[in-house]
Amino acid sequence: MTEKYRCPACSSVNCELFLSRSNVPVQQNILTANLKKAVSTPRGNLEMVFCHDCEFVFNAAFDNSLFSYDADYNNTQESSACFRDHLETLKQKLISEHFLKHSTIAEIGCGKGHFLKMLVLDEKLDNIGFGFDPSYVGEEQLAGGRLTFEKKYFNGSCRGFKADALLCRHVIEHIAEPMNFLQEIKSALVDSSGCRLFFETPCVNWIFENQVIWDFFYEHCSLFNQISLGKIFNRVGFCVNKISHVFGNQYLWLEGEGKTKISTAENFANSGTADKMRKFVTHEKKTIARWHATVSEKCRTGKLGVWGAGAKGVTFVNLIDPDCEKIELVIDLNPEKHQKFIPGSGHPVVGPETACKAGIRNIIVMNPNYIEEIRATLGDYAEKINLITEPGE
Repeated sequence: MTEKYRCPACSSVNCELFLSRSNVPVQQNILTANLKKAVSTPRGNLEMVFCHDCEFVFNAAFDNSLFSYDADYNNTQESSACFRDHLETLKQKLISEHFLKHSTIAEIGCGKGHFLKMLVLDEKLDNIGFGFDPSYVGEEQLAGGRLTFEKKYFNGSCRGFKADALLCRHVIEHIAEPMNFLQEIKSALVDSSGCRLFFETPCVNWIFENQVIWDFFYEHCSLFNQISLGKIFNRVGFCVNKISHVFGNQYLWLEGEGKTKISTAENFANSGTADKMRKFVTHEKKTIARWHATVSEKCRTGKLGVWGAGAKGVTFVNLIDPDCEKIELVIDLNPEKHQKFIPGSGHPVVGPETACKAGIRNIIVMNPNYIEEIRATLGDYAEKINLITEPGE
């Protein structure tokens, strides 16, 4: 441990560097049809640090000036039926458990607006929605003005409505100063004292426990477990009612309130995350070596692909095959990513049908949650494919 690092969540210097990677692509979710541009993508360094006092994980080398969240940014996963099922589960949870009807809903980082549309365009719910995201593409007003999108970042100046619920899914992990971010939200909700909060973010404990080496990448500069997430909300003055795991335990789902009161999050016991982090460190280089060996072996037995052109897939191919020598292509269901190239490594992105026609015989699956959907998508061709979720010994 060294005083070189100070935690952005609690200001502690009781911090430990546990993972370093240099010259990694800074944005995993901007694909381009220009190979030269993809290979020459901006790069930065990872210095992943663990705070022993609040258990927050952060990239101490993060440089926000390298980013541009504009219309070219595409982090949507709605092309997957599996992920759409997850969103439908969240929707039903909000309706049945939190009675999110006849309500005004604000969503921070709404992306292309898919989830907010699910909650507002369903006329039986009678909801009003406001979405904020600089990467939003489409009409800015829908449903006769009941749904409004603003192509900008959300901050303390975003007022003018009284929200009954505020949604923020997969945004806070992109924020280098999460305390400031939550304080901006607090300011924006000054006239919405009864507002309920619903946040979703990756669980760093799941990453540690499952040795998911590709889940540490530049865009995710802030990672939480239940303790660190609860503590930072409490510190800002929000009430945390519940933090649970969703999507196969990969994500944390926080339910809270804008008003200040005693929070259950303060009662969380030590999670043992430090031990999980050290175990990850012990095995990380061995896991990478095993994946190198697996990729080398499989590409000798037949053409090799990777399923998933999101952040996980981008990180994996840049880590294991940075010069695009062994992995033939990357497969994705999102047609907007087809005929484009992975930033950094330059692997081509194609749809499943194209991959089958190319004679792919081995596919590394980035997320085991999607394995059955992949089999169903491949249909009869699945019998000819070797789907890989773990490296060989």
